[in-house]
Amino acid sequence: MRKPQLSALEVSSKLADKVNEITETFGKKHEEAEADYLTENYYVSFRNEMGQLMIKPDHIRYAEESSQNLNSIVLAIKEQMNNPYNPREFVDFSLNWLQTIPCDTLENRLSSNGSGFAAPRQLLLNNKGDCYSKSTLFLALLKSYNPRLPSKMFFLPNHALAGVLVSLKPNKADEQIIHDNVSYILAEPTGAAQYKLGEIAPSSKMAIRNRQFTTELF
Repeated sequence: MRKPQLSALEVSSKLADKVNEITETFGKKHEEAEADYLTENYYVSFRNEMGQLMIKPDHIRYAEESSQNLNSIVLAIKEQMNNPYNPREFVDFSLNWLQTIPCDTLENRLSSNGSGFAAPRQLLLNNKGDCYSKSTLFLALLKSYNPRLPSKMFFLPNHALAGVLVSLKPNKADEQIIHDNVSYILAEPTGAAQYKLGEIAPSSKMAIRNRQFTTELF
């Protein structure tokens, strides 16, 4: 949701220096209280693809803290793989599974307070999640599989997908986003359409082509 503005606070005094001092102190206290509240409740301030200042769930923190609880799922996936040490194969297997999980209704990110977001554990229990929830679980799985595998969450207008730093597939045109001179191959965990790593929905292609995206480093 959009970040609320601090209500106007008027301080009056015959001493101009005191007015400035007290006003500055109130401002700092407000910023500290807001930061503490957001951290405690797993929210972060964020500028979206339109440059608007917003508050959203801390998807990266959810992914990082959830990854340690996904070891059994990662092990089960690796047991089904031809090469458990092939990150691309792990990604494709994980995407195929996540895309079969029913999609939850996506709330408008500008007006929602993030209440529609399902943390990885909640998503698994409910067997339902929106694009933000599924992308967060996907990043958590990657973190559990290989903590050193660079990945990102990319935010498009009312959509989210992920990017992974793995080798390009020979003779295949992988969809990518180059950020800080690094190419991240894109992944669509949402479903219900089945997309492998490097394949994304037409609407995602259009948004990326128009530079309507932003990101957070994971």
